[in-house]
Amino acid sequence: MSAWVVAIQAGGLTSTDTGSGDVAWKPYQITDSTRVALDRPAALAGTTLRLRMRYSESETADPESPLRVRVFGRVAEEEPWAPLCNAVGDRSVEIRWNLADDVYDGDESRYTTPDNHAHSWDCDGNRYFLVLVEVALDTAHAEDAELQAKIV
Repeated sequence: MSAWVVAIQAGGLTSTDTGSGDVAWKPYQITDSTRVALDRPAALAGTTLRLRMRYSESETADPESPLRVRVFGRVAEEEPWAPLCNAVGDRSVEIRWNLADDVYDGDESRYTTPDNHAHSWDCDGNRYFLVLVEVALDTAHAEDAELQAKIV
């Protein structure tokens, strides 16, 4: 199992990777510096990629339009990215916070609780992963939010 790492840096959840409302399906066109290709070393035993969102405890309402993402994977750097489906078969996945239930770390941040099915992707033998934003986060403190990932 790995520790949580940043998949999309703070500020990156406020813009989409779709352009003109298209579906996020072209990861090779991504140039936004907030996007980070995640590397799962071969020695890491886990086989599932899980996502959660860290957001500001200053948020006072649940988002009306939650974040929506897509995950891509590839075995080697020179290979093309392939879209991955989560554990329930969805390619486009919503990540929504719940102020009443999410964990507060006591240090100005809250964390969404990953759904074991909706927010989990089989690694499918891939070493590298990239998360694209299909629907941007639009809240009072969206620029403070980041997306985190781990291998379990």
